[in-house]
Amino acid sequence: MGAPSAGSAGQGSGNPAGASQGGGAGSDGAGGNGGATNGGGASAPGTDVFGIPMLKPSRAASLLWTSEHWASGSARALNGRDPTDPTGWSIRRGDTSAMNVDGNGVMSMGGVQPRFYVMPKSGETAPFFRDIEFTGYYRRTADDGAFNAGFVVGMRSHPEGHGNDTCNTTTYYLAFRNSGTYLFDKELNHPNDSPGKGGQMFSPSKSVPVGKWIGMKYIAYNLPGDKAVKLETYIDADSNGDGTKLTDWKKIGETTDDGNWNAPAGNCGFPENTVVTQGGGVVFIRNTDVGKVEYTKLSWREISN
Repeated sequence: MGAPSAGSAGQGSGNPAGASQGGGAGSDGAGGNGGATNGGGASAPGTDVFGIPMLKPSRAASLLWTSEHWASGSARALNGRDPTDPTGWSIRRGDTSAMNVDGNGVMSMGGVQPRFYVMPKSGETAPFFRDIEFTGYYRRTADDGAFNAGFVVGMRSHPEGHGNDTCNTTTYYLAFRNSGTYLFDKELNHPNDSPGKGGQMFSPSKSVPVGKWIGMKYIAYNLPGDKAVKLETYIDADSNGDGTKLTDWKKIGETTDDGNWNAPAGNCGFPENTVVTQGGGVVFIRNTDVGKVEYTKLSWREISN
Protein backbone atom coordinates (compact mmCIF):
# COMPACT_ATOMS: atom_id res chain seq x y z
CA MET A 1 0.00 0.00 0.00
CA GLY A 2 2.47 2.59 -1.16
CA ALA A 3 2.05 6.10 -2.41
CA PRO A 4 0.31 6.72 -5.72
CA SER A 5 3.76 7.33 -7.22
CA ALA A 6 3.08 10.78 -8.58
CA GLY A 7 5.05 12.01 -11.50
CA SER A 8 6.49 9.31 -13.69
CA ALA A 9 3.80 6.81 -14.58
CA GLY A 10 3.56 5.25 -18.00
CA GLN A 11 0.32 3.91 -19.38
CA GLY A 12 1.37 0.31 -19.07
CA SER A 13 2.85 -2.20 -21.41
CA GLY A 14 2.24 -5.67 -22.64
CA ASN A 15 -1.01 -7.19 -23.81
CA PRO A 16 -3.45 -7.58 -20.91
CA ALA A 17 -5.76 -10.56 -20.85
CA GLY A 18 -8.69 -10.05 -23.17
CA ALA A 19 -6.79 -7.80 -25.57
CA SER A 20 -6.57 -8.53 -29.26
CA GLN A 21 -4.27 -7.22 -31.91
CA GLY A 22 -5.67 -4.40 -34.01
CA GLY A 23 -4.89 -3.28 -37.48
CA GLY A 24 -2.38 -0.47 -37.18
CA ALA A 25 -2.43 3.28 -37.53
CA GLY A 26 -5.92 3.52 -38.95
CA SER A 27 -7.58 1.60 -36.10
CA ASP A 28 -9.66 3.74 -33.75
CA GLY A 29 -9.92 1.02 -31.12
CA ALA A 30 -13.72 0.96 -31.28
CA GLY A 31 -14.03 -2.40 -32.94
CA GLY A 32 -16.85 -4.82 -32.77
CA ASN A 33 -16.51 -7.14 -29.78
CA GLY A 34 -16.74 -4.58 -27.00
CA GLY A 35 -13.33 -5.65 -25.73
CA ALA A 36 -9.81 -4.30 -25.73
CA THR A 37 -7.82 -3.63 -28.86
CA ASN A 38 -4.12 -3.08 -29.34
CA GLY A 39 -3.58 -0.99 -32.46
CA GLY A 40 -0.29 -0.25 -34.13
CA GLY A 41 -0.31 3.54 -33.94
CA ALA A 42 -2.21 6.56 -32.67
CA SER A 43 -5.43 7.26 -34.54
CA ALA A 44 -7.30 10.46 -35.31
CA PRO A 45 -10.61 11.00 -33.49
CA GLY A 46 -13.51 9.30 -35.24
CA THR A 47 -16.62 7.68 -33.81
CA ASP A 48 -16.98 4.92 -31.27
CA VAL A 49 -18.86 1.65 -31.74
CA PHE A 50 -22.14 3.49 -31.03
CA GLY A 51 -21.47 6.19 -33.64
CA ILE A 52 -20.67 8.83 -31.00
CA PRO A 53 -17.85 11.28 -31.86
CA MET A 54 -14.57 10.79 -30.05
CA LEU A 55 -13.00 14.05 -28.93
CA LYS A 56 -9.40 12.91 -28.35
CA PRO A 57 -7.23 10.66 -30.52
CA SER A 58 -6.71 7.09 -29.35
CA ARG A 59 -3.35 6.15 -27.91
CA ALA A 60 -1.22 3.69 -29.82
CA ALA A 61 -1.98 0.22 -28.42
CA SER A 62 -5.11 1.72 -26.86
CA LEU A 63 -7.18 -0.35 -24.47
CA LEU A 64 -10.90 0.13 -24.52
CA TRP A 65 -14.06 -1.22 -22.96
CA THR A 66 -17.60 -0.88 -24.32
CA SER A 67 -21.05 -2.05 -23.28
CA GLU A 68 -21.87 -3.37 -26.76
CA HIS A 69 -22.41 -6.88 -25.31
CA TRP A 70 -25.40 -5.54 -23.35
CA ALA A 71 -27.28 -5.66 -26.68
CA SER A 72 -26.85 -9.42 -27.17
CA GLY A 73 -30.61 -10.00 -27.13
CA SER A 74 -30.40 -11.91 -23.85
CA ALA A 75 -31.82 -10.32 -20.69
CA ARG A 76 -29.91 -11.30 -17.56
CA ALA A 77 -29.12 -10.40 -13.98
CA LEU A 78 -25.53 -9.60 -13.05
CA ASN A 79 -24.45 -11.14 -9.75
CA GLY A 80 -20.67 -10.93 -10.09
CA ARG A 81 -18.61 -10.76 -13.25
CA ASP A 82 -20.61 -10.60 -16.47
CA PRO A 83 -19.93 -13.87 -18.34
CA THR A 84 -20.92 -12.23 -21.65
CA ASP A 85 -18.28 -9.48 -21.35
CA PRO A 86 -15.58 -10.40 -23.89
CA THR A 87 -12.88 -8.82 -21.71
CA GLY A 88 -14.10 -10.46 -18.50
CA TRP A 89 -13.44 -7.18 -16.71
CA SER A 90 -16.91 -5.89 -15.68
CA ILE A 91 -18.27 -6.79 -12.27
CA ARG A 92 -21.10 -5.90 -9.89
CA ARG A 93 -19.81 -4.54 -6.59
CA GLY A 94 -20.93 -2.42 -3.64
CA ASP A 95 -24.21 -2.53 -1.73
CA THR A 96 -26.19 -3.28 -4.88
CA SER A 97 -29.71 -4.67 -4.55
CA ALA A 98 -30.20 -5.29 -8.27
CA MET A 99 -28.18 -5.09 -11.49
CA ASN A 100 -29.80 -6.21 -14.73
CA VAL A 101 -29.08 -6.08 -18.45
CA ASP A 102 -32.15 -5.96 -20.71
CA GLY A 103 -30.47 -7.48 -23.77
CA ASN A 104 -31.15 -4.35 -25.79
CA GLY A 105 -28.16 -2.32 -24.63
CA VAL A 106 -29.37 -1.00 -21.26
CA MET A 107 -28.05 -1.89 -17.81
CA SER A 108 -30.01 -0.92 -14.69
CA MET A 109 -28.87 -0.92 -11.10
CA GLY A 110 -30.15 0.09 -7.69
CA GLY A 111 -29.31 -0.11 -4.02
CA VAL A 112 -27.84 1.79 -1.10
CA GLN A 113 -24.37 2.07 -2.67
CA PRO A 114 -24.55 0.35 -6.09
CA ARG A 115 -21.27 0.02 -7.98
CA PHE A 116 -20.35 -1.14 -11.48
CA TYR A 117 -16.60 -1.74 -11.93
CA VAL A 118 -14.44 -2.51 -14.93
CA MET A 119 -11.24 -4.01 -13.56
CA PRO A 120 -8.97 -7.00 -14.15
CA LYS A 121 -9.51 -10.40 -12.62
CA SER A 122 -7.19 -11.40 -9.79
CA GLY A 123 -3.84 -12.43 -11.19
CA GLU A 124 -4.32 -10.79 -14.57
CA THR A 125 -2.06 -8.12 -15.97
CA ALA A 126 -3.99 -4.99 -15.10
CA PRO A 127 -5.27 -2.56 -17.70
CA PHE A 128 -3.77 0.74 -16.59
CA PHE A 129 -6.61 2.99 -17.77
CA ARG A 130 -4.61 6.19 -17.19
CA ASP A 131 -5.44 8.77 -19.88
CA ILE A 132 -9.10 8.05 -20.64
CA GLU A 133 -12.05 9.38 -22.61
CA PHE A 134 -15.22 8.04 -21.01
CA THR A 135 -18.59 8.29 -22.75
CA GLY A 136 -21.98 7.12 -21.54
CA TYR A 137 -25.65 7.87 -20.97
CA TYR A 138 -27.66 7.88 -17.75
CA ARG A 139 -31.42 7.90 -17.20
CA ARG A 140 -33.35 8.38 -14.00
CA THR A 141 -36.51 6.29 -13.67
CA ALA A 142 -37.82 8.03 -10.54
CA ASP A 143 -37.24 11.17 -8.51
CA ASP A 144 -35.15 9.49 -5.81
CA GLY A 145 -31.59 9.26 -4.58
CA ALA A 146 -29.40 10.88 -1.95
CA PHE A 147 -28.08 14.45 -2.31
CA ASN A 148 -24.97 13.10 -4.03
CA ALA A 149 -26.80 10.61 -6.27
CA GLY A 150 -26.46 10.78 -10.03
CA PHE A 151 -24.10 9.76 -12.80
CA VAL A 152 -20.80 9.40 -10.93
CA VAL A 153 -17.65 8.03 -12.59
CA GLY A 154 -14.31 7.32 -10.91
CA MET A 155 -10.93 6.93 -12.64
CA ARG A 156 -7.39 5.93 -11.62
CA SER A 157 -8.43 3.94 -8.57
CA HIS A 158 -7.01 0.50 -7.78
CA PRO A 159 -9.18 -2.64 -7.48
CA GLU A 160 -9.41 -2.59 -3.67
CA GLY A 161 -8.94 1.15 -3.20
CA HIS A 162 -12.46 1.45 -1.81
CA GLY A 163 -12.16 -1.81 0.11
CA ASN A 164 -9.26 -3.05 2.20
CA ASP A 165 -6.49 -1.07 0.46
CA THR A 166 -7.60 2.51 1.06
CA CYS A 167 -4.14 3.99 0.54
CA ASN A 168 -4.66 3.06 -3.10
CA THR A 169 -8.01 4.83 -3.44
CA THR A 170 -6.38 7.50 -5.67
CA THR A 171 -9.54 8.47 -7.55
CA TYR A 172 -10.58 11.44 -9.67
CA TYR A 173 -14.37 11.62 -9.88
CA LEU A 174 -16.82 13.40 -12.10
CA ALA A 175 -20.36 13.62 -10.73
CA PHE A 176 -23.42 14.66 -12.72
CA ARG A 177 -25.69 15.05 -9.71
CA ASN A 178 -29.44 14.69 -9.94
CA SER A 179 -29.71 18.24 -8.62
CA GLY A 180 -28.41 19.45 -12.00
CA THR A 181 -24.90 20.33 -10.85
CA TYR A 182 -21.59 18.75 -11.82
CA LEU A 183 -18.55 18.33 -9.60
CA PHE A 184 -14.96 17.19 -9.95
CA ASP A 185 -13.81 15.37 -6.82
CA LYS A 186 -10.55 13.85 -5.57
CA GLU A 187 -10.09 11.00 -3.11
CA LEU A 188 -6.69 9.73 -2.00
CA ASN A 189 -7.69 7.72 1.07
CA HIS A 190 -11.26 6.41 1.24
CA PRO A 191 -13.70 7.61 2.50
CA ASN A 192 -12.33 11.15 2.79
CA ASP A 193 -12.75 13.09 -0.44
CA SER A 194 -11.99 16.66 -1.46
CA PRO A 195 -14.56 18.37 -3.73
CA GLY A 196 -13.07 20.51 -6.48
CA LYS A 197 -14.52 22.71 -9.18
CA GLY A 198 -18.13 22.39 -10.30
CA GLY A 199 -21.08 24.24 -11.72
CA GLN A 200 -24.43 23.92 -13.46
CA MET A 201 -25.07 21.15 -16.00
CA PHE A 202 -27.91 22.93 -17.77
CA SER A 203 -28.71 26.43 -18.95
CA PRO A 204 -31.06 27.57 -17.55
CA SER A 205 -30.32 25.53 -14.45
CA LYS A 206 -32.60 22.61 -13.58
CA SER A 207 -32.45 19.15 -12.05
CA VAL A 208 -31.72 16.05 -14.12
CA PRO A 209 -35.08 15.14 -15.66
CA VAL A 210 -36.70 11.77 -15.02
CA GLY A 211 -37.10 9.57 -18.10
CA LYS A 212 -34.55 11.30 -20.35
CA TRP A 213 -31.09 10.08 -21.37
CA ILE A 214 -28.30 12.49 -20.35
CA GLY A 215 -24.87 11.99 -21.91
CA MET A 216 -21.52 12.42 -20.20
CA LYS A 217 -18.01 12.64 -21.56
CA TYR A 218 -15.33 12.61 -18.90
CA ILE A 219 -11.73 13.00 -20.07
CA ALA A 220 -8.72 12.62 -17.77
CA TYR A 221 -5.13 12.85 -18.96
CA ASN A 222 -1.64 13.78 -17.82
CA LEU A 223 -0.16 17.03 -19.07
CA PRO A 224 3.33 16.93 -20.64
CA GLY A 225 5.94 16.02 -18.06
CA ASP A 226 3.54 13.82 -16.06
CA LYS A 227 3.41 16.28 -13.15
CA ALA A 228 -0.18 17.49 -13.58
CA VAL A 229 -3.57 16.03 -14.55
CA LYS A 230 -6.26 17.70 -16.66
CA LEU A 231 -9.94 16.78 -16.23
CA GLU A 232 -12.62 17.85 -18.72
CA THR A 233 -16.35 17.24 -18.99
CA TYR A 234 -18.91 17.51 -21.77
CA ILE A 235 -22.68 16.98 -21.67
CA ASP A 236 -25.25 15.85 -24.20
CA ALA A 237 -28.36 17.36 -22.67
CA ASP A 238 -30.67 17.28 -25.67
CA SER A 239 -30.33 14.29 -28.02
CA ASN A 240 -31.95 11.81 -25.57
CA GLY A 241 -29.33 9.13 -26.12
CA ASP A 242 -28.39 9.63 -29.76
CA GLY A 243 -25.25 11.77 -29.44
CA THR A 244 -23.98 11.09 -32.95
CA LYS A 245 -23.46 14.74 -33.85
CA LEU A 246 -20.42 16.61 -32.59
CA THR A 247 -22.73 19.53 -31.83
CA ASP A 248 -24.63 17.33 -29.35
CA TRP A 249 -21.69 17.64 -26.96
CA LYS A 250 -21.11 20.86 -25.01
CA LYS A 251 -18.11 21.45 -22.79
CA ILE A 252 -19.26 22.57 -19.33
CA GLY A 253 -16.13 22.38 -17.19
CA GLU A 254 -12.48 21.54 -16.68
CA THR A 255 -9.89 21.60 -13.93
CA THR A 256 -6.19 20.87 -13.49
CA ASP A 257 -4.50 19.18 -10.55
CA ASP A 258 -0.90 20.41 -10.50
CA GLY A 259 -0.33 19.94 -6.78
CA ASN A 260 -2.71 22.69 -5.67
CA TRP A 261 -5.58 20.30 -4.82
CA ASN A 262 -5.25 18.79 -1.36
CA ALA A 263 -7.16 15.72 -0.20
CA PRO A 264 -6.95 13.85 3.10
CA ALA A 265 -4.21 11.20 3.01
CA GLY A 266 -4.58 9.77 6.53
CA ASN A 267 -1.57 7.67 7.53
CA CYS A 268 -0.74 6.59 4.00
CA GLY A 269 2.67 8.24 3.97
CA PHE A 270 2.26 10.55 0.98
CA PRO A 271 1.41 14.27 0.94
CA GLU A 272 -2.12 15.57 0.73
CA ASN A 273 -1.33 17.44 -2.50
CA THR A 274 -0.25 14.24 -4.29
CA VAL A 275 -1.13 14.33 -7.99
CA VAL A 276 -2.43 10.95 -9.17
CA THR A 277 -0.42 10.50 -12.36
CA GLN A 278 -0.78 6.72 -12.68
CA GLY A 279 -3.71 4.61 -13.72
CA GLY A 280 -4.82 2.00 -11.23
CA GLY A 281 -6.58 -0.41 -13.59
CA VAL A 282 -10.12 0.63 -12.66
CA VAL A 283 -12.96 2.69 -14.11
CA PHE A 284 -16.19 2.53 -12.12
CA ILE A 285 -19.71 3.94 -11.89
CA ARG A 286 -21.46 4.55 -8.60
CA ASN A 287 -24.75 5.87 -7.25
CA THR A 288 -26.37 6.35 -3.84
CA ASP A 289 -29.78 5.36 -2.44
CA VAL A 290 -31.54 4.75 -5.75
CA GLY A 291 -34.27 2.24 -6.57
CA LYS A 292 -33.39 1.92 -10.25
CA VAL A 293 -31.27 3.96 -12.66
CA GLU A 294 -30.27 3.07 -16.21
CA TYR A 295 -27.08 3.28 -18.29
CA THR A 296 -26.40 2.75 -21.97
CA LYS A 297 -23.75 3.25 -24.68
CA LEU A 298 -20.85 3.15 -22.25
CA SER A 299 -17.31 3.19 -23.57
CA TRP A 300 -13.87 4.23 -22.46
CA ARG A 301 -10.51 4.02 -24.13
CA GLU A 302 -6.96 5.15 -23.59
CA ILE A 303 -6.19 8.39 -25.41
CA SER A 304 -3.10 10.14 -26.64
CA ASN A 305 -2.33 13.39 -24.84
